[in-house]
Amino acid sequence: MQPSGFCAQHQEMSKLATDNLIDLNTIDVPGLQSNLFWSPDGRYFAIQNNLRGDGSYTIKIFEAQNIQKVVVQLDVPDQFQAIAWSPDSRYVLAVPESDDSSVRILDVIKKEVRSIERDSGILINGEIKWSPDSRYFAFRGKSSQSGNQKEVIQVLSPSNLQESILVEYSHHVADFSWSPDSHSIATAGLGEATSIIRLSGERHSQALEIPQEPGEVFEYIDWLEKNNLLIASAESIVITDVMTGETRQQQYFFDSLYQISPNKRYLVVRVFDDKGSSVNLSSTTTQVIDLETDEPVLETQYGVTHSAQPQHRIAWSPNSQYLAINDRGCGIYVYSVATGEVLITRGMISNDIPREPFEIMAFDWSPDGKYLAVFGKDETFRIIEVAKRREVARLSEFAPRVWKVLWSPDGKRIAVVDEKLRMIELGE
Repeated sequence: MQPSGFCAQHQEMSKLATDNLIDLNTIDVPGLQSNLFWSPDGRYFAIQNNLRGDGSYTIKIFEAQNIQKVVVQLDVPDQFQAIAWSPDSRYVLAVPESDDSSVRILDVIKKEVRSIERDSGILINGEIKWSPDSRYFAFRGKSSQSGNQKEVIQVLSPSNLQESILVEYSHHVADFSWSPDSHSIATAGLGEATSIIRLSGERHSQALEIPQEPGEVFEYIDWLEKNNLLIASAESIVITDVMTGETRQQQYFFDSLYQISPNKRYLVVRVFDDKGSSVNLSSTTTQVIDLETDEPVLETQYGVTHSAQPQHRIAWSPNSQYLAINDRGCGIYVYSVATGEVLITRGMISNDIPREPFEIMAFDWSPDGKYLAVFGKDETFRIIEVAKRREVARLSEFAPRVWKVLWSPDGKRIAVVDEKLRMIELGE
C-alpha cells in the first residue's frame, strides 16, 4: 500500500504543508528524557517525560485522532525502567524504577490505572515482553529470597491479578522469547538457563540440549516459526527444532548481535575481521547473514559504532527488503538485501536533492517498508521513496534538534519530537 495522502505513481507528489503539522502545545518534551510509543493499531500513542523538571515522571496516553485528549495518565516519583504496549493495543505496562514490587497497567478501554503486586524479592532486569495473544506478560529478573540470588522468569496476567508463574535458574538468563502461539517461552543463557517453559497443559520447564563451549553464554533467542528457535552467542548461531531436537550450528566470531529481520530470515551482526585480536572498530564489519544458507549476503564497514543514541542505529524495513544504517554522524546508508546495492549513500538520494551529504538526526520506516521518514541536520523533514531514490515530501517547520521520528503502525501519521511533540497528518 502507499501511505495515505501520497499521489499515484508517475504523478508529482504534493508537498506537506504547514497545515499538516499540529503542535501539542500543552506537552513539553525535554529532549532525550522523553519516550514516545505508538500502540500497535496506531489508534493511540503514549509519551513518557519529566514535566516538572523535579525528577518525577508522567505517562500520558492520547488518541491519535484527537491529540489534545488524554485518555489515561500515570504519575510516579521516578523514571520508568520498562514500558510496553500489549499487542491488542488495550494495555500499557509500566515499571517505575523507584518501585521494585509493582507493575502499573494503564487500561485505555476502562481508562484506569491498576497495580499488579509481584514478588517483592524480585528485581526486574530487562524489558517486559507480552505474549502474542495479549493474555500474559513476562520479564526476567533476579530473586534474592532465602539469601540465594537466582535469576528468574516471571509470567503475570493483566486480567487475573492472582495468576503468576515463576521459574528460577541457577545460571545467568540473558534473553527470552514468546512462541508465536503464546503457549511457551524460550530462554537463552548459560547452561540450563537455555530452556523451554511450557505454559499450556501441565506447566513445566526443560533445558534445551544445545552444545556450549565452557563459559559460552547464549545472548539472543527468537522463534523463527512454530517449532524452530534461533539461538546465538558471540561464537555461534544455532537453529533447533524444539520438537525433534534436530539442531544446526554454525561457528562465527561476533562482537555484537544486532537484530533479526521482520520475516525472520536475516540476522544483522557485527563481526571481527581478525578473530578478535583487535578491538579497533576499523577491524570490524557489519554483516547480514541469511539464516537459510548460513552465509553472509551483505557486508559493510558502516554501522559499527558502539553508540546507543537513536540517530546511531540500524533499522530493518518492515518488508525485510531494505536495511538502513545511520553511522556515527556520517549520514544514512540504505541497502537492498536482495542485491546488496546501496540505494542511499550518506543521505545522497538523487542528483537533484541534496548534492551535499547531510547528517540524519532521526528516521523511521513506513509500515509497508517503501518509504523512509528522515530528519537531517539541515533542519528539514523529508519522506523518501527508497526504491526510486527520490524525495516525495518535505517540511521545514522544526526546531534545530529532532530526537525522534516515529511512523504510526497504520501509516496515517508521523510523530516528530523536537522541543514539542508534533504530529504530521498524511491525509486521506
